Amino acid sequence: MVAKKPIPVPNRSISLSEVTQQSANEIIRFIYDINNEDKNLTLDQRSPIKILINSDGGDVYSGFGIVEAIRNSETPVYTICHGQAQSMALLVLAAGYKRFIGAYSTVMYHEISWEVDYQPRKHHKQELAEGNRAQEIYDSLLIEFTNVNHDQLNIHKDSSSYWYISSEDALRYHIVDEILENSLAI
Repeated sequence: MVAKKPIPVPNRSISLSEVTQQSANEIIRFIYDINNEDKNLTLDQRSPIKILINSDGGDVYSGFGIVEAIRNSETPVYTICHGQAQSMALLVLAAGYKRFIGAYSTVMYHEISWEVDYQPRKHHKQELAEGNRAQEIYDSLLIEFTNVNHDQLNIHKDSSSYWYISSEDALRYHIVDEILENSLAI
């Protein structure tokens, strides 16, 4: 039996700048809508969803929502970085079925930012525990999706430093699958 070619769909791309609750909800809805459109297609008939990323990051929980939607999508989701994928956007980039980066783009890892306002001491303990849980989820997922390991992440967390990663190193660490140099045809 000859495999059927994917049915072309006019626009299956969505952009991600700041990771907010609103942007996450738009991307999650977009992924759900495309999966609904594709429900009667076989996997080889589905054209990929593309998330175009140029982001300095944002909200951890919203980013986890995007990652969940990507990973649960039956229609493949390609993530494409042009410019930057920093902080939470790094994890979104790494979650793609196929991951691409522009030759001049940069990704960045750092310990998650967690604010605790003026509250009783008990509240601070609760917030610290939750921040640690969110950090563990983030790190575990990044390690699962890439060739990055705990020791590499801990170096930057322990020194409170940012880890800037070039497109070449992103490929080496398997954060991405391909560097886009001369074509936008994906």
